Amino acid sequence: MTYTAACSGVLDVAFVLHSGGTVQPLRWHYITQFVVSIVNSLDVGLGRTRVAVVTWSDSAHLAFTLDRFDSRQDVVQVNDLLCFYTTIIRPVLEYACPVWHSSLTTAQAKSLESIQRRAMRVIFQDDNYTLLLILAGVDTLESRRDQLTKRFFTRSVLPESSCLHY
Repeated sequence: MTYTAACSGVLDVAFVLHSGGTVQPLRWHYITQFVVSIVNSLDVGLGRTRVAVVTWSDSAHLAFTLDRFDSRQDVVQVNDLLCFYTTIIRPVLEYACPVWHSSLTTAQAKSLESIQRRAMRVIFQDDNYTLLLILAGVDTLESRRDQLTKRFFTRSVLPESSCLHY
């Protein structure tokens, strides 16, 4: 049996999303895709449905308020831009980082991080970098480089079967 309900009038829809370290990137992608599919089915706009997102980990953060977006395209565009950044731009910033990460100067690390900071600002139209990283479900580039370098070392150098094993 299928039940369909029709709602008319103004709706306020708030999504509360767990963004802690236990949420894997792929799972975060599925969560955001679910939110996008719900938003796509709503009539988002002024005087109609308004959407808000709250993320939480150790504490709650208001990602965007009910009056932030004027249309469903605005909400969906954020997800599309974030997907573009994480699949096209960020891999270029991290290419072969296990080789060069340890030799970066502070100025070079800040320069790389400023690219991600600018991307988050463009995607979310906000200046609170820490909050935007939580909302996007991404780490700082320095943290990512550390993780990628450690993963490379444990997978490629530590196993005795590896030709790099010493």
